Amino acid sequence: MFFSTQIRVVFLGLIVLGLSACAGETEESNSVNLTITPTNNQKSVNTDLQSIEITFDKSIDFFSISEQNLSITPAINCTIDKSQLSSSNKVSFNLQAPLTEGTNYRATLSGIKDADGEAVSTYNWNFDT
Repeated sequence: MFFSTQIRVVFLGLIVLGLSACAGETEESNSVNLTITPTNNQKSVNTDLQSIEITFDKSIDFFSISEQNLSITPAINCTIDKSQLSSSNKVSFNLQAPLTEGTNYRATLSGIKDADGEAVSTYNWNFDT
């Protein structure tokens, strides 16, 4: 009985070590500085805003960024323009409709990788019209 208990303890220990090793393989987030327009907590943003502009301080993986990386509440449909991403690390999310007057918008940018394939930290901000 004692022997089988020891085997179970050793077996469970190996499972825990194995899971810990697997957890170490996850991608680490890294900090990339962003310049975003409209800025965080900006007030009185024009309702006819054409696009949300994001400039990164380092190269971003061109294929890791799309419309799905930007979430805005209340929802705003947008298309992405990556034409300046290679030359100036800038991307534009072009809004498909005017913003609503007197509204607080909450935005999240997530799921992007830098040119080295490392995950970029999620960025949250808000602005008001």
